[in-house]
Amino acid sequence: MDMSYVVDSTNMNIEMPADATETIGMVEVVEEIFIGNPEKFRGLIEDAEKSLYKGYPNFTKLSTIIKLLNLKTKSGVSDKCFIELLVLMKNMLPEGNKMYSSTYEAKKAFKAMGSGCMC
Repeated sequence: MDMSYVVDSTNMNIEMPADATETIGMVEVVEEIFIGNPEKFRGLIEDAEKSLYKGYPNFTKLSTIIKLLNLKTKSGVSDKCFIELLVLMKNMLPEGNKMYSSTYEAKKAFKAMGSGCMC
């Protein structure tokens, strides 16, 4: 397999969020989905490394939305309610946060990983 397009995050000077290693591991598992589309894969890796907001290393943009979509699915939350929750959370977090603001964006990120998400 050609690995020339894979982002090597070990050489970047980035403050890694606490759950970045776990999230990156999940993304790497589905790497083969991205053969032929390295830009999409790079974007997913970046979301896995990007803190939800500056100075808060506990969650990444990607890990947050995965956890929220899992909660949405397990709890049977409607799309309308979920959108309102995303908007509320985005507004509650500090300015410049990376929180998704629509169900469409969230599902798009989740499905990019090859999820058969029925959320």
